[in-house]
Amino acid sequence: MIKRLLMAICVPIGIQACAVGNPVYPTNWDPLVPSASPDCRHLAGVYADRGQTRDGLTARSLTRELFGYREEWKATSRVQLELVRDDALAVTAWADGTRLFTRNLHVATGDFACEGGRLIVRDKRWVAEDLVAGHENTTLELHHADGYLVAQVQEFTLAMVFIVVPLVADATHWYRFQRLQN
Repeated sequence: MIKRLLMAICVPIGIQACAVGNPVYPTNWDPLVPSASPDCRHLAGVYADRGQTRDGLTARSLTRELFGYREEWKATSRVQLELVRDDALAVTAWADGTRLFTRNLHVATGDFACEGGRLIVRDKRWVAEDLVAGHENTTLELHHADGYLVAQVQEFTLAMVFIVVPLVADATHWYRFQRLQN
């Protein structure tokens, strides 16, 4: 549905680039098993900030996926997820032994939800990176799979490239981040 809508919008108004993607879960990763518990406490823990992609050749940053790019966060080495209450999630980024920041997410504001043992984190943000500026909506669906936090990341981006070329992108990506400790 969204793919058809994007194409219906992109073609008539002359948008130069429309990216549409929906890769399937990598078959060489451990399968995602539904959680036996309806809450998300099993996802609390400390994870490596750099994770694996489908191709295994590139590393992605969990901090970047959760909150967007910030130069001062490049040093992040691990990310801690803590459900301080059923309706509050604390996300802390660490660089070696130094806490870089903690961001508190709340169910009431739509920042996150726990659905059937899956943690759903949402973020809307303005982006400005290397000749591209725009608005990005992301939804991360977080799962546990044999020592990893697996993230299905859905991105919808409206942007301008070189300030004159409109871009619409709708994509889904899979990443996994190694659990370092509970």
